Amino acid sequence: TLKMNSGATAPEWVTVAAGGSTLTASQSATGTGSDVDFTGIPSGTKWITMLLYNVSTDGAGTYGIRIGDAGGIETTVYQGAMGGISTGGSAHITDMDTSFKLVGPSLSASNYSGIAELRLQETSSFKWVCQSVIGNAADSSAYCTFGGGNKTLSAELTQVQLLTSDTFDGGTVSIQYGS
Repeated sequence: TLKMNSGATAPEWVTVAAGGSTLTASQSATGTGSDVDFTGIPSGTKWITMLLYNVSTDGAGTYGIRIGDAGGIETTVYQGAMGGISTGGSAHITDMDTSFKLVGPSLSASNYSGIAELRLQETSSFKWVCQSVIGNAADSSAYCTFGGGNKTLSAELTQVQLLTSDTFDGGTVSIQYGS
């Protein structure tokens, strides 16, 4: 990497430490009920990407992400908004409150794919931000959602959860994370 040092008149080449990432095995959402949990996230994690592939539910409810520390998954004080638009022209905006909202309301029996990015914004106070883009183009009424928000934990993040207000009945979910 080329870097300019303070007070220098010319840039210099420096070696950047190799940073790795871990991609978890995909978990089937079928048979998990209303949540898919990822636990044991290691100390020092600064980013997490959740990957949804053809995830579906048995109803027309919402999808969201919750995060947690060693004390458990946090269920309150998620701030931000999620919006969605369909090919039919309908649009909506939903405030976040009990999770980072990803989809809501969903189209019943539809498959959703996309990503949600979680990034540690401030290490000392455990502030996290989230952005997401989730879409469904598998039926005659394509639907796309997008959102962003924030959440402060009381300690270092150790777990993340995909949840629905219905029951998952299809698709897979994985996370990738790194420091």
